[in-house]
Amino acid sequence: MANIKQVNVIERIQQLCRQGASQRRIARELGVSRNTVARYAGKTPGAPVGGGSVSDHATHGVPAGPDGQNEPQATHGVAQFENHPFVPDATHGSETPTGAVPPAPEADARSLCAPHADFIRQELAMGLSGRRIFQDLQDDFAFSGSYASVKRYLRHLGRTAPPVPFRRLRKEPGMEMQVDYGTGAPVYDDRGRLRKTWLLCCTLSYSRRIYCEVHYRQDTQSFIRGIENAFLYFGGVPATLVIDNLKAGVTKADLYDPVLNPMLASFARHYDTCVLPCRPGMPRHKGRVENTVGYVQDNALKGRRFGAINEQNEFLWKWQGNVSDHRFHGTEKRHVIDMYAEEKPYLQPLPPMIFPCFSESRRKVHSDGHVEVMGAYYSVPPEYTGREVWVWHDGRVVTILNDGQEELCIHTVTPKGKTSTLRGHVPAEKTWGPEQGGSWLSSRIGAEIGEGAKAWAEEMARMALLKKHSRNSIEFVCNMALETRADSLQDIKALLEHGRDGRQGELHFDDRGEDIRELDYYETQAKTREAFA
Repeated sequence: MANIKQVNVIERIQQLCRQGASQRRIARELGVSRNTVARYAGKTPGAPVGGGSVSDHATHGVPAGPDGQNEPQATHGVAQFENHPFVPDATHGSETPTGAVPPAPEADARSLCAPHADFIRQELAMGLSGRRIFQDLQDDFAFSGSYASVKRYLRHLGRTAPPVPFRRLRKEPGMEMQVDYGTGAPVYDDRGRLRKTWLLCCTLSYSRRIYCEVHYRQDTQSFIRGIENAFLYFGGVPATLVIDNLKAGVTKADLYDPVLNPMLASFARHYDTCVLPCRPGMPRHKGRVENTVGYVQDNALKGRRFGAINEQNEFLWKWQGNVSDHRFHGTEKRHVIDMYAEEKPYLQPLPPMIFPCFSESRRKVHSDGHVEVMGAYYSVPPEYTGREVWVWHDGRVVTILNDGQEELCIHTVTPKGKTSTLRGHVPAEKTWGPEQGGSWLSSRIGAEIGEGAKAWAEEMARMALLKKHSRNSIEFVCNMALETRADSLQDIKALLEHGRDGRQGELHFDDRGEDIRELDYYETQAKTREAFA
């Protein structure tokens, strides 16, 4: 007689295989060999196997009884497994009603982990790893099983719940643009070597219109300029930007309170948009642009090489207008360019000017209360000594900000080797009396000594200046000091030494002199010439 298993056992093998159970477990639960499981795992349920007929399945594989005859099918096929969780109810004769979902497999009750099922589920809910759970079982319960048994038990627990489907979120027009980087096509450099490029892709979440360009680096300026070019290409600004947690955009990734790069935060304020970094480790939160990167790589750049980075960007520009804008979107069943025509009126208008370009860097405040920028030194408030600050500079001004992107101070650019110290950045205990200015000295003399001493000091200051300079020069310099808010005596002296009175003085004419004669002399001379004539 052919060695063929009964039909219900074969079907149970195939059903458990479809549910993902391992061959080892199926063999253990059904009491058959692993070779038998491997033999029937891929067969069609109910079909004859090995050339035998369906009737042969009635007695094939049934163990012999004490008298050497085969046991009845009902005894072995159903009665032996009627209480097993994997075997259908014998009273119904079917596994599940038509259209019903088969029950999920339960954890192995014979496993050494089964007595600790509640403890293991609690540890899983805390997010602990399998290795940590195995260690806790050993410490708390003197667990004698192996780490492999714990892993098998955890796999069974993982199959008890069906997978949660993804939720497809629909975005309103003009609401969102997703941004991400991928690998671009290589570019030949000046030496003929291939150089890696980075592909920046921007996708409008409603219409799925694409803008992409390539860069050599993923720095902040390239990242911002690429997003700005996307705004110009789309003709408007979306309400939110969803980005990855790359260093060019996010200095500190966090689920609830991410810290944006200061330049990117300033860029968002300039365009009146909001930057939303996706959750760390969850790239599917920006799935539209993730798919876009793959689409651009496969459709536009795969197998291509370019002689320059500008050549690749020009190619992408033409490809966007000729190919990607006119593609038919499978989910929406519409062309992308038609969906973009609906979305464009909802985009925010562009500002009058583009975002001003500047360089940023992280600087540590020296012990003297200054930071070094491009070889020059700029003061910061004394409470930031020894801490790190953000510095922006654009060739005209240097702006210093704290970690909260709040402006601390602004300096004009100073030549290399020079120092710019703002009033108020020097602590009071480190300030000399003369540096406080003449008004401070006068008020202090009046407060500590008296009004007579104050008047005498002011008079002495005036007399000291009159010994070397004229009243007009002093008056002119004092007016300059008022305009420049220089109220210290040292400032007045410096202006007197280096400044000049640019006003033209009054011209005086004398009617007496060696070369000047009386008008009567010229009249007498005129009459004499007339007489001789």
